[in-house]
Amino acid sequence: MSASWIAQAERLVAQTRHRLEVEEEFDEYAGEFEKHLLTVLDYKLPEVLLHKAQLLPALPRVVDLGCGTGLCGRALRSRAAVGCLVGVDLSACMLARAKQEGGYDELYQRDLLAHLQREGSD
Repeated sequence: MSASWIAQAERLVAQTRHRLEVEEEFDEYAGEFEKHLLTVLDYKLPEVLLHKAQLLPALPRVVDLGCGTGLCGRALRSRAAVGCLVGVDLSACMLARAKQEGGYDELYQRDLLAHLQREGSD
């Protein structure tokens, strides 16, 4: 085995380990995520996004990268002209909450960059 192959394998292992750690952390956080965003962090992105989207013509496809529990998706679905609303997140527990709350046409558990690469190849 060459040194470069070993170095590539080590990088891949480190990236995978990091991805799994992030996924686990957000899975554990899913139950308190929205409450923390709204009450502690005074999160306003859903309202800002909705205001901006209403200034645009109908949006045939919107991809919500890092959709979490679906706050932005629900806001868009409720009052903006959105065709297909896609949610992408690394955390299965966040996506389960987004699915439970509704609003998305498609939900994917993926790394955001991997999803963008798939979208770009379609």
